[in-house]
Amino acid sequence: MLYRPCSIPHRLYYYYRIRRSLSYISHRFQTVGNINLYREQLPKVAATISTQKRSIFSKMEEANNASVTQATITIDQFSAIDIRVGTIVEASKNEKARKPAYKLVIDFGQEIGLKTSSAQITDYYTPQDLLGKQIIAAVNLGVRKIANVKSEVLVLGVDSEENKKITLLSLDKPVTNGSRII
Repeated sequence: MLYRPCSIPHRLYYYYRIRRSLSYISHRFQTVGNINLYREQLPKVAATISTQKRSIFSKMEEANNASVTQATITIDQFSAIDIRVGTIVEASKNEKARKPAYKLVIDFGQEIGLKTSSAQITDYYTPQDLLGKQIIAAVNLGVRKIANVKSEVLVLGVDSEENKKITLLSLDKPVTNGSRII
């Protein structure tokens, strides 16, 4: 039965329901029409995106080049770093460190005294090798807490490019603890 007799309120209900459906369908067709419009604009948008991409890459390149020039410091800035000679008097394994490290107690003479540090130098050194070894450290960089160790100085070393292992900077001949590197 295609035609169903119904009351006036029901007829209005069906009328509005059909009208709403037609409105939805026409809206969908308008959207499809807009897609064709979008397809026409797509090459322009793609060109804009590639231009912005080139701009971003050129800015990144400039930043990389700028970082090379920013690495240059003045002699006054270098002189502000207090680099001293000290002797390791205690060395133990730092169990709480994420990467293998030693807790070091270093004697920098009467002026500075004993300072602690955490150093990731376990590849080439054992705690017994480090006892009595004179090292070079930056002593005025502030205190950092590294795996429950109050690191008061930064022990200086060389990071090998081939195997990423640290070799400590040291002296050819013994000098007085606390001697300033100039």
